[in-house]
Amino acid sequence: MRVLLPAWCAYLKVACLYFTTCINRAKANPGLNKNSLVMQGLVCALLFVSGSILAQPAIQWDKTVSSEDLQYYEFNTVKQTLDDGYIAGASLNDQDGHSIMVFKLSATGTKQWEKSFVAQYTEELAEIIPTPDGGYLLAGTSRSNAAGDKSENDKAMNGGHYGDYWIIKIAADGSKLWDRTIGGTGSDNLREAKSTADGGFILVGLSDSGVGADKSESNLNGRIWLVKVNAEGIIEWDKTTGTKNPNEGDGDFTMDVTQDGGYIIANTFYRFLPTETVSLTNVIKVSPDGTTEWSKVLEYTPDRIPTGIRQTPEGDYVLTLRSYVSSTSFILLKLDHTGNQIWYKTYQGRGRFITSAYALSLTSDNGYLIAGRSSASRGKDKSEDARNSEDYWIIKVDRDGNRHWDKTIGGTGTDALVSMQQTRDGGHILGGISLSPVGVDKSEPVDFYEGDIWLVKLAPEPARKRLNFTPGTIRFSAVAGSVGATQPATLLSGSGSPVPTLTKSLNSSWLTLPEPGLGTLNFGVDATGLTPGSYTDTVTAAAAGYRSATLAVELTVTAANQLTTVRINAGGDRSISSDGRVFTADQYYTGTDRINSIPYQDIRYTSEDVLYRSERSAASFGYNIPVVNGEYVVVLHFAEIWFGLPGGRHAGPGQRLFHVDIEASRKLTDYDIFTKAQGALTAVEEEFMVTVSDGQLNIDFSSGAANLPTVAAIEVIPRSEYTRRTVVISPVADAYIQEYSNENFGTSPLLIVKDTDDNPNILGRRSYLKFPSMEASQVTSAKLRIYGYNAENTSGVRLYVYGVDRDNWSETEINYISAPFFRFAQISGVSVNNEAKYYELDVTGFVQEQVANDPFVSFGLSSWYLNSNVRNIRLDFHSKENPSGNAPQLVITTNAAPKPSLQTTRIASEEITSENRQTGKSAVYPNPVRKQFTLTLSPKHEGPVSMQMISQSGRSYPIKASGQSTASAQKHIDLSGLTLDKGIYLLKISSKFETEVLKVLVAE
Repeated sequence: MRVLLPAWCAYLKVACLYFTTCINRAKANPGLNKNSLVMQGLVCALLFVSGSILAQPAIQWDKTVSSEDLQYYEFNTVKQTLDDGYIAGASLNDQDGHSIMVFKLSATGTKQWEKSFVAQYTEELAEIIPTPDGGYLLAGTSRSNAAGDKSENDKAMNGGHYGDYWIIKIAADGSKLWDRTIGGTGSDNLREAKSTADGGFILVGLSDSGVGADKSESNLNGRIWLVKVNAEGIIEWDKTTGTKNPNEGDGDFTMDVTQDGGYIIANTFYRFLPTETVSLTNVIKVSPDGTTEWSKVLEYTPDRIPTGIRQTPEGDYVLTLRSYVSSTSFILLKLDHTGNQIWYKTYQGRGRFITSAYALSLTSDNGYLIAGRSSASRGKDKSEDARNSEDYWIIKVDRDGNRHWDKTIGGTGTDALVSMQQTRDGGHILGGISLSPVGVDKSEPVDFYEGDIWLVKLAPEPARKRLNFTPGTIRFSAVAGSVGATQPATLLSGSGSPVPTLTKSLNSSWLTLPEPGLGTLNFGVDATGLTPGSYTDTVTAAAAGYRSATLAVELTVTAANQLTTVRINAGGDRSISSDGRVFTADQYYTGTDRINSIPYQDIRYTSEDVLYRSERSAASFGYNIPVVNGEYVVVLHFAEIWFGLPGGRHAGPGQRLFHVDIEASRKLTDYDIFTKAQGALTAVEEEFMVTVSDGQLNIDFSSGAANLPTVAAIEVIPRSEYTRRTVVISPVADAYIQEYSNENFGTSPLLIVKDTDDNPNILGRRSYLKFPSMEASQVTSAKLRIYGYNAENTSGVRLYVYGVDRDNWSETEINYISAPFFRFAQISGVSVNNEAKYYELDVTGFVQEQVANDPFVSFGLSSWYLNSNVRNIRLDFHSKENPSGNAPQLVITTNAAPKPSLQTTRIASEEITSENRQTGKSAVYPNPVRKQFTLTLSPKHEGPVSMQMISQSGRSYPIKASGQSTASAQKHIDLSGLTLDKGIYLLKISSKFETEVLKVLVAE
């Protein structure tokens, strides 16, 4: 006789082993602190047991179920019945084809009867629905004509066997009452079925049929076919939904009935591109009469299969996904009532082992239970090692996706979970296929070598009698002598409805407590009598019989006349930028509370990707930010992260247009992020000078001509302190050169790049760009942006940017013979395909190096020359002369204050002599130099002049000029007497009032 011990016993054993290990370590190592080790072991053991382990539900029973003829079958579903028993269904695969198998079990899992339903060829079960009369509706697909248990022929034209929806009504004892065949003239495959409030059923599947037979709409409207039938299986209506685009397709899906009597569907969505097929997830809301209300493609879900979707009590949706191939985590998304993402969570164990979610259930405490399969080891979100191979794995999370507990269930072989349902006692029934013999969690052997059905009944989750604050910390800022704005925190209980009390640990007079209770509580602060500084306190919520909860409260008080900086990560958590700016978690917002975020996408033109991956986005919202009266610079950060995700929804101008008002003054009208940033997933900032006179800065976002307003981050900076700026600099010169040609292409509208092989009939090209650096001091980032495309095919060709040290080239003179050398090492690269757009290359390091002593920054462009697969492919980019207006750009972020003389970042092209006159800088010609060169001295030099060449290793070589060593217009320098290696040198020029350093490239 097998004795089933409570689940926590196994974990107590593990905890005790850990405790014993600590004691043994103390004995074996006299130098260690024994008391510390023993206490550590005891505390860890107790925490290990009292944490997620004791919260796990126990296994009440498990049963291995097999058919009498021991055939292989695909398990489909298990449901609780009206008599508190269970009914399980599978598709039996025997030598004659597929048939439908149904097993009825008692409340303790004992098999009471089994039935099979067959026709001619292939019959597959999708769902079993218990009916109010104690019977059941079996819903699936049949590819047979009338035979056996099937009373109607396939509806396909010409007597084919393409497949139709097949529903069978059976009595409580499993005897057949009636069946219905529902289909069009092609292939129809039923995937999901649910009961409806009127006693009927909704049948949903994929259809390739056109109009005809039972189908009233063409599949050009989408492949997803909904059929509503009454309690007798008679069709009431049918509708087709999904994508209508011929370059897109609909795939596997999951669905549920919504609170309004309609339906929510999440399906795999295919986008057929010229070179690949991209799969995403599409969410469709359907009204009670089958009309499509809205459809949202989740652009951030590539190669995922939806496995469960449920509507929450608040009207939002939760959705589980698994990967097509090597899924290593459970994926759970929460969407709002219109399909916009609220959050995206993943749960996994240690190691890159298979972990896939297959079922989703709502729990009575408004949390979620995710069930699936995992072979991962203990670690991260998984508290137990795999039993041997693949196991059932379930994880309980709260309404915000925070993990409460998890449980691994399995034998010594492979156990693959398929189905889960919450039972009326608050427990769950799990079902799948098992190949495990008796052992670990499995009490019965398998009868068939390819596996049997394994059902596991879980007891209700132990009541979690604990209180919890979310968030765990709230932060205030207030001016001395003023009352600050309130901040919300939510107090939750794991179960029940306790009456809590609230106390302040330090009894601070500045912290105002709300009336105690569960739910959202608004805390306040009063800075009257407080001096500027930081203050903290802790609020404790307690209730009889419940574990208490604590809330940390932080207050920053500023002087009445002290202007302070406020930075907010809209829709996101607290974040620190790469240059040390601290953005608080989203706060001070009003209006519709809706956020959106994406995972893991690179955001162009910024190193602060995390700021732009989240956003506050709703039809109407605002921010009321408490500040000291004064002048501020408001910086709004934007990026288009809904349209334009890779492989997702197309992005273009005019798709999002909205308004922004600051202090009741319109600042942006029908603002288009895509157009301003010149692309999606691209950071852009808008700056505004404002004056606050009422102690509160008001920023309001409202809908314009298209879609929803949005903002990624907000900075409010006192005008006197604001220096950080973004500057877009236009080139003063750009041109391409052609191999072996002395022709100049400086006025061409194109910058051409083409790498060639040894074919003398194909000439290579490379391009040059020169930008002024007068606006590039104190650079924190620099990006070179060039607009163009692969002009010959659709492949991706690697484009590289190089540094060019000699800046005295002119776009009206440069050719292959006179062009300056590139530096040997590339700065950065980017893949260029046939899509015409701005391509971006990071040049921060080179720009920072150049701007110290150089008024210009030059770059060279060349394609990758070692990969023979991309040789002889031409890349075309727009030059500054191109009429499109898509000129090259050097985009820098700088902490330097604006220069008063600079009114625009577009600087006219000038000759090098003019450049030298304006800057007053000495010039070397030619550069690269060989034995001699001419030095044109800056007029800043007066009196005697000394010069020296300094190598990269720091060695100094004094040099003499012909004639007197005093300042004059030009000096002729002879290097023939010096032993100089090839490379870059610094020419240091010193006079009475000026010291200057120039870069010189010695070519021989």
